[in-house]
Amino acid sequence: MMRYVNHFGSTFDFDAPGIYTHRDAIRDYSWSITLLNGRVSSASRAEATLSLVVNFAMDPEGCEEQKKQLCRVLDADPLAGKTGRLYDDDWYIECILQSSVKALWWYGNGCARCNLSFLASDPVWVRERVSVFSKGDTSGGLNFPFDFPFGFENAGTGTRFLENPGLEPSPMRITIYGPAKSPVVVVGGNRYEIDVDVDENGKLVIDGTCKTIEVEDAYGRRENAFSKRLGTQREDSGTYAFQRLKPGHQAVSWDGSFAFEVVVFERASEKGWEDG
Repeated sequence: MMRYVNHFGSTFDFDAPGIYTHRDAIRDYSWSITLLNGRVSSASRAEATLSLVVNFAMDPEGCEEQKKQLCRVLDADPLAGKTGRLYDDDWYIECILQSSVKALWWYGNGCARCNLSFLASDPVWVRERVSVFSKGDTSGGLNFPFDFPFGFENAGTGTRFLENPGLEPSPMRITIYGPAKSPVVVVGGNRYEIDVDVDENGKLVIDGTCKTIEVEDAYGRRENAFSKRLGTQREDSGTYAFQRLKPGHQAVSWDGSFAFEVVVFERASEKGWEDG
């Protein structure tokens, strides 16, 4: 399902009844390559424009309301100087409306066509993969004399492995649920350790997407805990609070005294083909 969600959370559904959207061009992408003495010195994803052709074919009253809704949802982001998200199934890309060109806006009473262009400054498709690790036993379940490329679940404990199926390291958001005292989570050999106490019904959020750390009490009051990081705060130091998850399967360990959740933000130049 394709939809656009603006920064307010308002949604326009491009697959609603009577709306037919051509989306072939959203998979297009390019790389900006820098050469030095005939060799590649750097490569980055180039700013991209995503194009959609939206056709309306429904009763006149419904068509009029959908056209108004399209404008209300899409214009909210440029007016606020913020990006929204264009979703295609489970994947999304951060972007902002660049143009809305009416090809057949007044063609018939219930028919219209609109060509939309979205600008993506960082044209990366993202899929959020959520894993839950429960308080309790962390023994890892079944043991075999050889390794599997995945973990077996224990009843009530969650998996002890995280997967990043992409080609590049992915940022993570780790949410630790209280009570917990100076909690430590180790993922792929990196220690995520914050010197704070998390109250019962509170939580600690380490967000690698925006590099923030907050502790929240049972009443929803938040406190900045960025200065409570422990260890060397440098990429690949082994104790970096915002260390990204490397591709493949990575082992997870903790002392079992608290529950936590990890969201892996898988990144790709184009959304997975398995989703159509």
